[in-house]
Amino acid sequence: SVVVLVTDGRANVADGSPTDATRTAARALARGDTRVIVVDAGDDSRAGLSELVASETDGELVDLESLSVETVRAATETAADETER
Repeated sequence: SVVVLVTDGRANVADGSPTDATRTAARALARGDTRVIVVDAGDDSRAGLSELVASETDGELVDLESLSVETVRAATETAADETER
């Protein structure tokens, strides 16, 4: 399966550390048979949890302006190829 996660990369409310909560959620997502595209829709690249999510899920990080049908299609095809193996 493919997950397209759109985020501004900013932490919200969490019990404890928002960064740790984000890391935990990303790792849970990565445990599935899932291809992840993280779309960074933020206007401040320093805000920065988008890179963390992409790293923890071994996903692809894409700026919102660069998101395209081709990007999603390629990820879907890659996920399908990996499932067939």
